[in-house]
Formats: sequence, structure tokens, C-alpha cells
Amino acid sequence: MKSWVIDSERNKSIALTAVAAIATDGKLAVKIIGSGSKSTRQRGLQWRLYTEIAALGIGGEHGDTKDGVHLTCKYKFAKPILTRDSGYFRYMWSGLTAVSASLPPEKHKEYFHYLVDEHISTEKFTTSQMAEYLTDIYQYYAGKGIYLEHPEDRGLLELER
Repeated sequence: MKSWVIDSERNKSIALTAVAAIATDGKLAVKIIGSGSKSTRQRGLQWRLYTEIAALGIGGEHGDTKDGVHLTCKYKFAKPILTRDSGYFRYMWSGLTAVSASLPPEKHKEYFHYLVDEHISTEKFTTSQMAEYLTDIYQYYAGKGIYLEHPEDRGLLELER
């Protein structure tokens, strides 16, 4: 059985060519399924972006390190995806933020950082959710006139290293 993860125009073209070559005699079926959790390429790109944003000093309040950028990006870009796609996350986040709001102001910020760090994660994102997350990061910074390096700028093969 052949399968392709459609994560580049090249792979898409290869898959389309293979499908076009299939005889129309009904002996084969083509099945399109989600490819599961985020790919190694996406994970590599995620951390390259965090490193680039931190190096440029544009990561926001915690943007001086790639881990700080990760924290900021999880809140800005992963939380909306999780809120939209997971009823459990919506329910859990609502309860946790209600608790956070009841804390004294000096504890609120510390608790909120803990919530983001511990309860917002991209680890179980599907490849399509991760693609959306990465695209949102690119678009956010492009909207500010900052164009982050794209994997096609360096060649997709370098990203696999």
C-alpha cells in the first residue's frame, strides 16, 4: 500500500500523479485519512520559528528566549485552536481561568503563566492543526511587517536534519 503525507507541493504532485495512473476498473480504492500527530518537520519548524523570533527580540513579554516565545505562542495561537476543537479543553480552561480571576493581583500573573505552560500544548495537535498554528504565527508577524524564514527559503530537505 502506498501513502503520502501531503506536506509540500512536491508530495501533493507525486500523490496526484499516482492516483491519475490508477485504472478505472474498480480494483483499487483511494482512501484519504488524517496523518495523525504533528510531523517531525513541523516540530523542527516550530522551534526554528521560536529561535528566530527570540533572536529578533520580537517575542513579546517573554520573547527573549525560545522557551519564552513558546509560552507566548501557545497562548496566542494554540489556545484558540484548542478552544475551537476540544470541548474538554474549553471546559477545563474556563474553570481554570475562573480560579485565576479570583486570585490576588500579585498571584494572578504567576498562576496564569503556570496555566499556559502546563495546560496548553501542541503535542497532540494533528498535522492540520499544527499547520494552522504555524501559519497563524507567520501571519501574525507578517501583519507586523516581519517576515520569518520559511522552510522553502532554505529548502525542505534542510528542515529534516
